[in-house]
Amino acid sequence: MPEVYKEELDSRGDSDFAYANEFARYRVSVVRQRLGIEIVFRVINTHVRTMDELGFPNFDYSGFVGLAAPAKTPPAIVAFLNKELNAVVQSQPFRERMEALGMTVPADNTPEKLADLLRRETVRQAALAKLSGHAPLAPQR
Repeated sequence: MPEVYKEELDSRGDSDFAYANEFARYRVSVVRQRLGIEIVFRVINTHVRTMDELGFPNFDYSGFVGLAAPAKTPPAIVAFLNKELNAVVQSQPFRERMEALGMTVPADNTPEKLADLLRRETVRQAALAKLSGHAPLAPQR
């Protein structure tokens, strides 16, 4: 057990940390009890199964990331933020990292396109909620 976690155990009475060896990765919880120490090892699966492997072929797992600002943010500020964020998103290191994760980065991110995507997703998600028997909530303003 690394020294920093031993000190944490001594001062707080418990400690949580990660551990790995040549066999597996673990999440470890150590708790001082009245009559001794309790240790729990949780094995972290190193192979994350695909949706196909889980029995969901053709599963659509697309997503998006957007940045929101208060409704009355001046357009010049929105334009500045959009320009700077797009510079990062379009950078080679960022694109390579996303591609390594199986993601694509659109070339033309704009606030208008995000708003349009959110409108379409709201309609799509409402239809899915209805199929599941849930009623979609009205937007809160």
